[in-house]
Amino acid sequence: MSDFPYMRRYSRLPRSLSLSQMSMVGFGAVISFGLVSGGIFPLSLAGSAAVPVYMAAMAVFLLLMYCMAELTMAGPVPRSFTEAIGRQLGRRAAGFVRAAYFLTVTAIVGTEITFLSPALKPWLGWLPGWVIGLAGLLCLALVIACGAKAFARLEMLLSAIKIGAVVGVLGLGGLAIWRADGPAPMEAGWLQALWHAAPGALWPSFVLATLGFVGIESLSLAARETSAAPHVLRSRLMRVSAWLALMVWVIVAVTGMLLHTGAVPIHLLPTQYLLGLLSQSWAYPLFSLLIAVTVLSVINSQLFGAVRVLHEAARAGELPACLGRLVAGSPRPATAAAFLCAAAVLVAVTYERLKGFEIATAIATVGALCVWGAVFAAAWRFASSGAARRRGRSLKGWPACLGLSIVVLIAVSLPFMDIFASTLWWGGAALLVSGIGMFVSELHRRRHKRALRENRDYRGPMVMQGDLFSDYY
Repeated sequence: MSDFPYMRRYSRLPRSLSLSQMSMVGFGAVISFGLVSGGIFPLSLAGSAAVPVYMAAMAVFLLLMYCMAELTMAGPVPRSFTEAIGRQLGRRAAGFVRAAYFLTVTAIVGTEITFLSPALKPWLGWLPGWVIGLAGLLCLALVIACGAKAFARLEMLLSAIKIGAVVGVLGLGGLAIWRADGPAPMEAGWLQALWHAAPGALWPSFVLATLGFVGIESLSLAARETSAAPHVLRSRLMRVSAWLALMVWVIVAVTGMLLHTGAVPIHLLPTQYLLGLLSQSWAYPLFSLLIAVTVLSVINSQLFGAVRVLHEAARAGELPACLGRLVAGSPRPATAAAFLCAAAVLVAVTYERLKGFEIATAIATVGALCVWGAVFAAAWRFASSGAARRRGRSLKGWPACLGLSIVVLIAVSLPFMDIFASTLWWGGAALLVSGIGMFVSELHRRRHKRALRENRDYRGPMVMQGDLFSDYY
């Protein structure tokens, strides 16, 4: 099948990002508040046993990135993961995945931005929390509206600060662990604790650790706009994924060892305690500044992904065509729509804090599982169809099959875990509403195409403006 229609229709977004800028999008999306602050939930559930649990989660993450990289680089030009899913599973599957991903990212952005207010309290404590969050979200939306280069430069700056601070905190953590009681007793006690956890806590910890990588899909969307050959991009995607997985595991391991020493007071987060070893007076301001940078970095990457998927949906005819327009080379209408949706989630979470967090987390969880399941299913289809072998790819079917099985197992087990008891209810309801909306949109599009064909001036096969896949499938 020729890739000419794909190249013609998706060439509007300029490929203006460098490999380094693309790489930082992955670090920005995954290294979040919990990892930077040391408040890692799986550690509180399973203790030091969360360290090997994260190794299993890393394996699932690398399987996902392997499949996503092969799908993204399956043609002569890079595709986003939603475009690749559409090619393998059909236009309707791609539309549903776009809806699920947008709901997931919007829920993450609307909840994560609430951490900005406590972080900036030393300087902006006189402002209401929702105003601080909304202002930060608006600033990031304005940067994204300026174009991919402006977004990438800001993300590189934020991620570089975040990574440098995390490396420094890890060094402080290693020093604190060494000074606690010496390397030999510490090592013996901690290694023994790795394998002593309540069996009922291991699976929930694994699910939480795996879901901690939600949002990495924005790396595929950034690769779509990166000026490099497909084989170079594929190699860089896997290299970034490996370094990212290693960094997450090291953060968890050092935090687990530090908590095992018992040196961290209950009322402090591990990172705040470590910064206090440098300066008691500057510990809280430094910690607040680091959290603010972390939150802005995560939101910047996630909001970029939401904007790009919204733009694709409009270009596919699933949303009003105005959202697919470019202004000065940037999808500014889609940026404005994504900002408004994320702001609505922020307001809802602010005024209904516990219930808002519960619903947003449920939507993000179910939506992410749907997206990952579709990626694995598309990779399985791609590998089994023989297209990968004809293109000289090394994609095998077993990684996709294994990843899909794990995703299904996680989804089936959600109702049996207390922390995810209502997840399928709220998340499933949100996806059901999205599915109904897509069905109505599809009916409207079919009626419009039928009317065009019945027009007496019809001269031959026509392609609806904005219908991405009508000449592709």
